[in-house]
Amino acid sequence: AVVSTQSTGLRSWDNVMSTNYRRVKARCRKGIPHSLRAAAWRALCGGANLQQQNMGRFEELASQTSAWNETIEKDLHRTYKMHELFAEEGGMGQIEMQRVLRAYSVYNTKVGYCQGMSSIAGILLMLMPAEQAFWCLVSILDKYLPGYYSDDLFSKTIFPDVNAFFTAS
Repeated sequence: AVVSTQSTGLRSWDNVMSTNYRRVKARCRKGIPHSLRAAAWRALCGGANLQQQNMGRFEELASQTSAWNETIEKDLHRTYKMHELFAEEGGMGQIEMQRVLRAYSVYNTKVGYCQGMSSIAGILLMLMPAEQAFWCLVSILDKYLPGYYSDDLFSKTIFPDVNAFFTAS
């Protein structure tokens, strides 16, 4: 069951983080109890705030067509294929993952979709509903992994010599 931030005492999260950051950090390192994990992850990454600021936007994004639909569809059966949530082809887990990934590819057209995103989305979907997972994914990719899924990171950072060869005039 997903636990709301109101029922866990996490409703004043911004205040807690600003006044007790070290304590929160230490407790997180010890482990977040499973019953609080979804609410804590949403609060920690900022997904709860993003969702609140963008009410209804997920459904709008998830219902749009994406240039990445075919690629996302191909990757669904590869992600956590042994986990009960995603094991059934065309099952609810795969449908929800497709919605989250499609919504992100529409939300951030510069990045679109990359295969590794499904691993993050899958973990989030194991803990929370699709809309919450989407806003956590947005927050994680934009705040903590900016540029990680861009073409520039791979070509300019990992293989700069190869990039220089192909971009030389």
